[in-house]
Amino acid sequence: RLPIRAAGRPLLTGPTNLNALPIPPSPHFFPASMVWSALTGVTQKSTAILGGAFDPPTANHMLCAAEVIHSGAADEVWLIPCGPRPDKPKLSKVVDRYIMTHIAASTAFSASFPVHVSDAEVHEREMVPTYDLLRQLRDKHPDRTFSLVIGTDWLQPGTDIRQWTSKDPDGKDIVTGDKLLEEFDFLVIPRPGYDVQNIADFGPRIKKLEMPEGIHLMEGNISSTEIRKRTDISFRILEGPELIDGLVTPAVLGYIGRRRLYQNGSSETFGRRMSIAIRLQNSQSESSSDLRPRSDSGCFSWLSGSSRIPREPPKRKRNVAVFGGAFDPPTNSHMFGLAEIIHAGVADEVLMVPCGPRPDKPYLRPALTRYIMCQLAVNSSFAHSMPISVSDVEVFEDEALATYDSLRSLKDRDPDANLMFVIGSDWLQPGNDLRKWTSKCPETGKEIVTGHLLVEEFDFLVIKRPGYEVNNLLDFGPRMVWMEMPHGMIPVEANMSSTEVRKRAAKSYRDSEPGLALVDGIVPPAVFSYVRREETYRS
Repeated sequence: RLPIRAAGRPLLTGPTNLNALPIPPSPHFFPASMVWSALTGVTQKSTAILGGAFDPPTANHMLCAAEVIHSGAADEVWLIPCGPRPDKPKLSKVVDRYIMTHIAASTAFSASFPVHVSDAEVHEREMVPTYDLLRQLRDKHPDRTFSLVIGTDWLQPGTDIRQWTSKDPDGKDIVTGDKLLEEFDFLVIPRPGYDVQNIADFGPRIKKLEMPEGIHLMEGNISSTEIRKRTDISFRILEGPELIDGLVTPAVLGYIGRRRLYQNGSSETFGRRMSIAIRLQNSQSESSSDLRPRSDSGCFSWLSGSSRIPREPPKRKRNVAVFGGAFDPPTNSHMFGLAEIIHAGVADEVLMVPCGPRPDKPYLRPALTRYIMCQLAVNSSFAHSMPISVSDVEVFEDEALATYDSLRSLKDRDPDANLMFVIGSDWLQPGNDLRKWTSKCPETGKEIVTGHLLVEEFDFLVIKRPGYEVNNLLDFGPRMVWMEMPHGMIPVEANMSSTEVRKRAAKSYRDSEPGLALVDGIVPPAVFSYVRREETYRS
């Protein structure tokens, strides 16, 4: 190893051209961060970039990231899902790939493991050349040195990194591959079936990833292409993504299933199997009708104990409960609430809807951050067959979306769904009149009352809150119904609030306890891993 200091002073002082320094041949390869430290006495963090489409991120991607850390070649790994790719027009949406990569990292690694997900290309409208990306990262993070992780499949005949290009200001291609090879280190991971005789022939700073003595490099051949192919087969034959179980993390499996990704014209029946609601209905119709009759309005009429309910109910619209909120962050209480709606048999599916920007809550984390946390929570808390998913209907809005407008947008997306808006009895107290709720007129931008339309067009599923009694529910609207558990089941309740989580996180950082022990166990483990890794609540 290079000695970092001599007699308490840097070995060299003054400006130095680091690129001109001789790089020792492998295996005595010194990362650029170590060279910089030796010359200046200033410690830089070495960051390895593992880029790709991640469509989807597989167990093999996570293994590669882990082995880079285990090798000691870098202090941390950044996973960077690519933006648009003209050569890959069938890529899934970048936001799906970005969220799946977050889900994979947050469920594959512990919260302290130094693997992060970067949005460096997520917001780009055109492809970002590799050289441009690394230069942008270097300029933005002068406290880090960056290396690029590649596989030996990149070093096969016909592939010449020196010929890689960027765009000049006029949009013309210019060759920047030579600069890429001169200015950045490359870490090469062996890929089965892609042998390379002499890695040094490809560039002066290209080195094979080597493990410490006595440790063998773990590698695999799970490709995203194979995952996509298997997913399509799995949905067509098994009506679910079972054929990729174990090849991606369970939470990524859940996301693929809920979003119905990679189905090339295959069946749409995933998530459309006989729901818990219908099965509970059937069980009630078979038993004595001793349950209290419920309102005959809207989607709830079939839940009554009437003997008129057939054993196999006629086709009806799917009942979809809309569970909205800020979810900053989503807590275990939110997960209990989502699950209990399904367990009660009042809905076939539940949509978790994180709100967009809120002028009355300027402290909220960005909508995309909260959406990612909701996806982490749902896909790590429930089996992929549990009919609970997360909607982005408000996430990409520039302004707050009124409740009526949000429900109308959801209805436009899914005309066959009968939407039920979930509220607590605390919303139905004196002084709260849903009929006076407003929306913005799209033509004038002025506030207009739409609350009367809201209570007339949509069902409301009301959850009882301790201390908030309601005498006559129908006084608040014709389609209001209590959520009640069947068969004498007692509803599960908890008071883990997002506000309390934020307070605990703030206290932890004030007390110099970045491990956030006060938050652990209050939010789903994947959310905890994400919040701790990304330091979401540090400010």
